[in-house]
Amino acid sequence: MTCNPNWPEIKEHLTPGEQAPHRPDIVALVFRAKLITLKKLIVEDSVLGEIAAYTYVVEFQKRGLPHAHLLLIMRPSYKIKEPNVFDKFISAEIPDESNPHLRKIILSHMMHSPCGTANPECPCMKHKSSPGACKYGYPKAFQEETSTHENGFPLYRRRDDGQNPIIRKFAMDNRWVIPYNPYLSALFDCHLNVKVFSTIQVVKYIYKYVYKGHDKISFAVSAQKDVKPVDEIEQFQNGRWVSPSEVAWRIFSFDLFEMYSPVLPIQVHLPNAQTVQFKPHEQLAGIVASDTRSRTSLTEFFKMNATQDGASQFLYSEFPEHYVWNPSAKAWTKRVHIKLLLAV
Repeated sequence: MTCNPNWPEIKEHLTPGEQAPHRPDIVALVFRAKLITLKKLIVEDSVLGEIAAYTYVVEFQKRGLPHAHLLLIMRPSYKIKEPNVFDKFISAEIPDESNPHLRKIILSHMMHSPCGTANPECPCMKHKSSPGACKYGYPKAFQEETSTHENGFPLYRRRDDGQNPIIRKFAMDNRWVIPYNPYLSALFDCHLNVKVFSTIQVVKYIYKYVYKGHDKISFAVSAQKDVKPVDEIEQFQNGRWVSPSEVAWRIFSFDLFEMYSPVLPIQVHLPNAQTVQFKPHEQLAGIVASDTRSRTSLTEFFKMNATQDGASQFLYSEFPEHYVWNPSAKAWTKRVHIKLLLAV
């Protein structure tokens, strides 16, 4: 989901002569409000089905616009398993003129920039893996119905319906449409790309988008025509670009990521082979003699199973769902579920 600088919520707060880049504070506030609304629709209202887990990360483009990558893990009964079910949630076709609002949004935000022979200088054409071709595979082939490719990715329905609207001085059809959800796209009026992954592709997506970190480059500055060999170790500099929108986002102390359900790393080790941490000034004899120092989440799990009947019904991986690990006391305590009663 990418911020749209033409959102009415942004433009109505700009003074005459101002543009969205001049007010990164407004951009950050509006995008966060939209992101919270999107998360509520997906997680609480289940517009795409019931969610078992999710994680998202907020990033900032070079020109400053914020965008978010949101990864959803669906509950088993809501996972898409048949090709014909894709069409209920994802479309890769230009809406017809009977829905002018959605059609305008898709033509504005969800059409891949002309590339190939129409625009050889398009950024998607400049990559090493297959020079001279779009790295995203556009234009896609026409498809009468949705099917599944051998690599696991869905081939969305893209019918040749004769529509050829002019986008950026180029006649485009369904082969250039970026997959979208009609309901969410019509509601948010922005670039909102929806994809479906298999389990293996989810792992790739996590490390390609969610945990990839900041973009990095290698460069050298020289005033000489004949560049001499550069000592990269001596001249190494580590820095990154921070856009005004990211500055405003951090000033407001907005979250840059969220994960549900929380992930708790629990130790796994052989008997008497656990890791023990201590400070340099501490005496080793006292550390070895301390019973607390040798406790881990695994050793205390076995102790609770030996003394409590209720704990024995849970596996080690299920234990954090019912008990909370206290790292300072090094003990498991029963998880308490609090019910809030609201008086009207």
